[in-house]
Amino acid sequence: MVKKNILIIEDDKVLAMALQTALSKEGYETEVSFDGEDGYEKILKKQPDLILLDILLPKLFGLELLARVRENKDKKISSLPAVVLTNFPEEEYLEKTEKLRADFLVKVNYSLADIVKIIKKIA
Repeated sequence: MVKKNILIIEDDKVLAMALQTALSKEGYETEVSFDGEDGYEKILKKQPDLILLDILLPKLFGLELLARVRENKDKKISSLPAVVLTNFPEEEYLEKTEKLRADFLVKVNYSLADIVKIIKKIA
């Protein structure tokens, strides 16, 4: 069985490493990026099976990154499953995330185990 690859784009290094460890234990290959520009470059180069990203990222806002992904001419990239993981539950962010065809999770509402379960249903 081919391992699914998940790209974690999260500027909180502790959370990023915790997510990476939890997902690796479940058999996923993971890679981490700590800013939006680097994350977008990794998406183009690696074409992961799923993107897990924060909204507030240095260098490129998370929803702007997701908009670039959705606008990409390569269908494989533009259709990548994505989960937005944020501490900002504002309706505005939820609506933008839905328009960009991604799942929206508020960090404080989910444990690490919950996030892994959700990802397992998607990827």
